[in-house]
This record gives sequence, C-alpha cells and structure tokens, in this order.
Amino acid sequence: MKKFPNDFYYFGHGTHLTDKEIDQHVQAVKKMLKKQERDDPKDFSPVFVSTGDTLVIGYRYHDSKRINVCRNYYELGYAFKE
Repeated sequence: MKKFPNDFYYFGHGTHLTDKEIDQHVQAVKKMLKKQERDDPKDFSPVFVSTGDTLVIGYRYHDSKRINVCRNYYELGYAFKE
C-alpha cells in the first residue's frame, strides 16, 4: 500500500511561478473549460495546466465552474492492477 508522504513525489522544489504566471495558467484553464462546454456540453472531465510547483485544475458542474490552484503539491503515480 502506498503511503503519504514517502511514496509521493513533491513538486515544491520545482520552478516557483509568479502570481502573473499563475494567472496566465488560470486564464488558460478558463479557456479550456469554455471550449469543453462549447464542443461537448456533456463532458465534465477536469482540465489542468501544471508547471514547476503549481497545478491549476478546472472543473465544470451542471450549474457552475470551479478552478483550484495548488502550489507545493504532492503526487502519487501508480498503475491500477487489472
């Protein structure tokens, strides 16, 4: 069983983005959400942009949109058993 934080990769050592750079990622995610809604209104898959120590994730719900900005985040990569 994978355990936090030992088995996770820490992205806090990556390039630290400025607020302006993060805002550019937020604007890109907003555009991606608008395109997703226009191209396939039934697609509610999350969209994201990630660089250095920052991850920007956008979600669409039936009645709203949400964007999360995560800095100094951890990630666990693994394959599910078939």
